Amino acid sequence: SAMAEPAKWNCRMDGDIHGASVGFIISAQELKGPGQISCKNLESGEMLVQNVNFLMLGLGVGFDFTIVKSAHIVAVGIQSDDGPASILGAFNVGVTAGATLIHAGIDVDAAFSLSRQDGLGFEVGMIGKDAVGLGVRLQGMTFRISAN
Repeated sequence: SAMAEPAKWNCRMDGDIHGASVGFIISAQELKGPGQISCKNLESGEMLVQNVNFLMLGLGVGFDFTIVKSAHIVAVGIQSDDGPASILGAFNVGVTAGATLIHAGIDVDAAFSLSRQDGLGFEVGMIGKDAVGLGVRLQGMTFRISAN
């Protein structure tokens, strides 16, 4: 059946995000910046690359990202049926230990999980001196990936 078909693409996401406090009154915080999703077709070996913009938004007490001057973000081993296109969209941010990143030999200062209704989910690592230990504080935010 079509349901049991394995994903045709293996993707990686890289980018740089920086912090900016949106407003003092509503306590909205955002991290944003440019990035790239690169996917390899597991059958043909074809590579597809999509330039993207990242936007992480959070509302609530305790999200003070003015301290995050910049951080590199990376995700590996993302399974996709149609390359970068299916990775675009909005995800919920949760807590993770970053096991897939550690397994891939990527040394991260913080990690968080992305998930959404259709079942797609993966771990994202943050690298940067300002990012140390941020993973838990990011929980409950929204992470949006849009085509550039």
